[in-house]
Amino acid sequence: MIGCISLNKVDDKSTRNLGFCIHSSHQCKGYATEASRAMMAYARTALGLKHLISGTARQNLFSARVLEKLGFVVTAEEKGSFISDAHGCAIVFDGLSLDCQL
Repeated sequence: MIGCISLNKVDDKSTRNLGFCIHSSHQCKGYATEASRAMMAYARTALGLKHLISGTARQNLFSARVLEKLGFVVTAEEKGSFISDAHGCAIVFDGLSLDCQL
């Protein structure tokens, strides 16, 4: 498997969160951009959505570049955490929140 892509519901029923993860051996080959464009077209045509959000770590330059190519713009910069270390302490990163009109 090369990776996965998701379109997750958020509190606002007219908005979805676009996510993607590509195995490191397949990164920088355009797969995330191609799959995301297809998912965005599906969101627009099949689901009738007009707005997507996404997020990534500031240090994740590849994902930030993909989102930029897709038309997302940074709407906020904030500290984030979704994982803890072996001692249960949150691993904090600088995060980017992004927004895209379809």
